Amino acid sequence: DAVADGETGLLFDVGDVGGLTRALCTLSGDASLRQRMGEAARHRAHSVFDWHAITEQYETVYRSLLN
Repeated sequence: DAVADGETGLLFDVGDVGGLTRALCTLSGDASLRQRMGEAARHRAHSVFDWHAITEQYETVYRSLLN
C-alpha cells in the first residue's frame, strides 16, 4: 500500500534479484525519475497516511457500520 509501482517506487517480487537489479539500474541512471518518484511518494504519504486522513477514513467506516 505504501508504494505505487512506477509512480512512487519500483516493485519486484521477493527473491527476484534480477528485478531488484533492474530497479536499481533504472533509478541510478535517471535523476529526474528519482525526483518525480520522491515527490510523488511524499505527496502520497501526506495524503494517504496523514493522521487526519486516516481518522476520517475510520470515521467513514464506523458511520457506515452504524447505518
